[in-house]
Amino acid sequence: MRRIVRRYLMVTILVVLLHGLTMSSSELPRFFRVGDGQIHIRNEHSGREANVRLFDTKWDFNEKALREIDDVFGFPDISKDEHVSLRLLCLLDHFSDIVAPGRLIHLISGYRSPSYNEKLKKSGGNVAKTSTHIDGMAIDLFIEGVDGKILWETIRKENCCGVGHYGGRVVHLDSGKPRFWEAATSKVDTQESEFNRRIYLSTVYDRYKR
Repeated sequence: MRRIVRRYLMVTILVVLLHGLTMSSSELPRFFRVGDGQIHIRNEHSGREANVRLFDTKWDFNEKALREIDDVFGFPDISKDEHVSLRLLCLLDHFSDIVAPGRLIHLISGYRSPSYNEKLKKSGGNVAKTSTHIDGMAIDLFIEGVDGKILWETIRKENCCGVGHYGGRVVHLDSGKPRFWEAATSKVDTQESEFNRRIYLSTVYDRYKR
């Protein structure tokens, strides 16, 4: 009797798993962590602002919305048909919806050219030589009314990305490997992060179409 029950359970589990695998990925978001798809973001230096939906129907990315966000980030690679990291945008959407749904995201630092990143580093800023900002994979942000430490802890608990907090309301978020730091543990004043000594590889999407 026990063998029959065990076999029945195994067959049931297998059917459920196969059903999940054969579902059209168009019914699901392309990333495991994503919010409601609405992002309202403003660059506090340039004043550029976007209030857009990331997706069209069936979780396909909205190209026009991505271009508007690229503009806010200062991301220049239109000629290469590239965008700010899609995973980063989904993470930003996800966590902002948790702590302050619908509220404006204030961008302090988005895309940085290598020369600008080096300039910031030489001026004494908390800047890594191989910063993820250079690849359009990072944002330094704050949300009005949200304590930076609480946002940092919220992101850190999910162990899904890079998150740093140097005090105050501003938090660094990136789509690199899962890690976290505070001002005392950032190691940007050492050569720890230089020359890609620690390389992290990830897929473009978390889910793929059949």
